[in-house]
Amino acid sequence: MVILVLDTSVVLKWFKEERYAKIALKIKDEFVKGVHEIVVPDLILYEMANAMKYTEGFNTKLIKDSLTNFVAMDINIVTPTEEVMNLAIELAYKYGITIYDSVFVSLAKLIDATFVTADETLYEKVKDLKFVKFITEFKS
Repeated sequence: MVILVLDTSVVLKWFKEERYAKIALKIKDEFVKGVHEIVVPDLILYEMANAMKYTEGFNTKLIKDSLTNFVAMDINIVTPTEEVMNLAIELAYKYGITIYDSVFVSLAKLIDATFVTADETLYEKVKDLKFVKFITEFKS
């Protein structure tokens, strides 16, 4: 079983039709079928809610329902450890990315997972890390 760390840019596509949504939904379906394990930092809940708040078509009920459905999927949502945070700080400086983004990358590195993003700007900055995949590169 492949372990994946998905960032918010991928998971949001489960709830709104946009570019690369079909690939994101395929990853979700494969998780449900047991092909992948998904691990995410708890930060994703804040990022999802915030991104949805500023996305046309979402209201308070839809945001609450989306988060409830996400949590109900039994995805492994973890609180970042000191080790994850320390590496996140190092990688944020090394690659010129936010600490928020770096937490996802660091978690993937430390648990030997594949990190999948649909954020082209982030991907361009960290693509030399072998465990990083842009959503269109991910093959199950």
